[in-house]
Amino acid sequence: MRIYAISDLHLPGGDYKPMDVFGKHWKGHYDIIKAFWQENISNDDYVLHCGDFCWAMHLEDAVPELNEFAQLPGKKLLIRGNHDLWWASLAKMTAAVDDSVTFIQNSSIVINDDERCHSVIICGTRDWAVPGSNDYTQYDEKIYAREIQRLKLSLDSIKKIEPQCKYESRELIVMLHYPPVPMYGAAFENDTEINKLLREYGVNKVVFGHIHRPQQVNSTRFVRDGMEYILSSCDMVSNTPVRVY
Repeated sequence: MRIYAISDLHLPGGDYKPMDVFGKHWKGHYDIIKAFWQENISNDDYVLHCGDFCWAMHLEDAVPELNEFAQLPGKKLLIRGNHDLWWASLAKMTAAVDDSVTFIQNSSIVINDDERCHSVIICGTRDWAVPGSNDYTQYDEKIYAREIQRLKLSLDSIKKIEPQCKYESRELIVMLHYPPVPMYGAAFENDTEINKLLREYGVNKVVFGHIHRPQQVNSTRFVRDGMEYILSSCDMVSNTPVRVY
């Protein structure tokens, strides 16, 4: 069993919205992802999608692409991105989409790896622009504070599902859409409230997206204070799902 991550597919969602208007690196990006996926990812594996799945405005417009996505090998876990306006209640989404897809919202799941005798707990939330990042303004303060509370709800939900862990050996992976720390310039070293919360709960890895070319990030994968940070935006990782476990 392996765990991969990818994000920011930005599929059309029922409308003609070609992504290559944002650069030639977007041309055929989903075909490249699917080709790698079919060759390298098995039905025993998991794939984390960290937000911005498609441009649809309503769930019914996103369902065809969600179900096509579901037919790819493995089990898929999705969180909401800032462009996922189609996102509805968990009940509605779960009823409308193939059961190989699990939506994470104020919730968490356990994956037991019997081969390695290891349990992996996964939770997450959308997050928001963090103080010190280029797109953070005073108008983002309330949304950012609300996202901290949503992350806490997801982390606290672990108490209910922890008995499902078969093994003492375990790790905690958090999915976010926005990065938990600024990703460029001197602010890269800044700490944030959401990052402090991740440390407080003993998170081992945090996977996120939202960042796109031509932005120049300091690093797409790094370790700080014992926690690993992994960027999964498809155009930043050459349209190749990244291995996180």
